[in-house]
Amino acid sequence: MKRKPARRESILHELPPDVAPGEAEFIEGFYRWLKATSPNPRRIGCPGKLALAELVVAESKFEDAYTLKHIGECAACVDDLTELRLEYECMNKVSK
Repeated sequence: MKRKPARRESILHELPPDVAPGEAEFIEGFYRWLKATSPNPRRIGCPGKLALAELVVAESKFEDAYTLKHIGECAACVDDLTELRLEYECMNKVSK
């Protein structure tokens, strides 16, 4: 059985290590605002996990404008994207 991700209140500990100075605080503020204004628990308009997974593994520019726009407006997709990115990074560490 797949576990349901814990409800995130912060994403600071989940950011990649190459975040520029001051960028983490900006991302955290945006995330908190998004959670407060656009939680989208019914997943209205969400592109789906496959589209988010394609973004995570993209080696070049990701061209799906709808998915990119939606992620900026949907806390649920940001949570899914973060979870997928962490799983992907974990898989890459294991395979190396």
